[in-house]
Amino acid sequence: MPPMPPQKETTPVSSSDNIAAETSSKPIAPAAKGPRPGESPENGNHPVVYSSGVGFTPSAWQGKYWRIGNTFYDLTPFLDKHPGGRTLLELARDRFDDATFAFESHHHNQAKVLKMLKLYEVKGVEPKQSHDSNRTFPNLTPEDSFFSDFRRRATKHLQEKYNGDWGPTDECMRLFWFFVVVWSVCVYLSVAKGWLLATVATGLAGSVLGGFGHSFIHQPPYKWHALSLDIMGFSSHCWFREHLLQHHMYTNTPLDNHFLGTEPFIRTDPTRARHPFQAYVAPYINFLLISFGAFANYIAHTVGLIRGEEEFHIGKLFMPLQIGLYLYYYGLGGGLLRSYIHFGIASVWYFTIALLNHNSLQCVDVQAKNTAVDWGHAQLLSSSDIAVGSTFYSSIKYVCPPVIFFSLDLFLCDLL
Repeated sequence: MPPMPPQKETTPVSSSDNIAAETSSKPIAPAAKGPRPGESPENGNHPVVYSSGVGFTPSAWQGKYWRIGNTFYDLTPFLDKHPGGRTLLELARDRFDDATFAFESHHHNQAKVLKMLKLYEVKGVEPKQSHDSNRTFPNLTPEDSFFSDFRRRATKHLQEKYNGDWGPTDECMRLFWFFVVVWSVCVYLSVAKGWLLATVATGLAGSVLGGFGHSFIHQPPYKWHALSLDIMGFSSHCWFREHLLQHHMYTNTPLDNHFLGTEPFIRTDPTRARHPFQAYVAPYINFLLISFGAFANYIAHTVGLIRGEEEFHIGKLFMPLQIGLYLYYYGLGGGLLRSYIHFGIASVWYFTIALLNHNSLQCVDVQAKNTAVDWGHAQLLSSSDIAVGSTFYSSIKYVCPPVIFFSLDLFLCDLL
């Protein structure tokens, strides 16, 4: 059984069976008519719950229980005790049809958490497998597997070097607040003084803050710091779900919300041939295309909000507020120019790294990924090696990878 959904010409589906989903206390609107990425033709008239354009169908049982390693668990009594917060657990149950990868990737001490998990096992209810062979649900990773061994060694490294502190270092936080100040000053000079050079600097500083926000998403105690993503036009509220429970669980597969995110301009699916524009034109104007990335991302999340697939969050106001200030002070032409410079520069820098991170040659080797020994191995194959061995400060220019900013000390190099 492959650890990730195989990539073929036909899109793997995300449904676990043909039972309608029971949603959480904040219900998500039923699916719009017509197929969308991840939707299974076997769903019939049952509603699909969408996570950033990708359809998942939690079963009726999973409306109450969590599916982990093909076993159901009732974690309801544990919600308020969860170190990562109850919201993450509720999202894992109500927006997705399986929580195995999320469980394994976010708990370093598996021996400890498995003992705790056993207390909440639901007896007498057997999860159903999908009828589609392209979408199988995983068992827990065996103790002697590559990923289990890697996880133990990583945990030991962090315990010994950082006394189990998984959060950002003091140096990291000082650098973060430094860029907050730089960005704030640049915004003032750009808006109040009209300095175009300050507008350029605002985009550059915003890119770095976006990188920090990307990392803070993975640290629930620093969730509000992740608002630095919203100043770029992203949604930290949505990324909390997307990155922790979807993108990093199903990287470079149709269940990944980034998989079709650049269509129709840039194709990242290695199983499909590029059409003429993507093959012969886009490579020469990609920098121009991705300069609109922040605007496109904001629009996509806004559409999800209108459809009822997303919830409103204060961060949604940040981008229109900044654009509104430019338009108010400099009119339509000057305001649009400054808005494009501001968010366009941030988009080019940020998305260049983001696209590189999962689309280098090794990342699109479908055969290697489909024969990966386990989920952890598949994730390594889906990630580029960028600036291995770089120092803390020299890595800032790569803005995106979380290992740059937190106390992991790039231990991948040592452990592997």
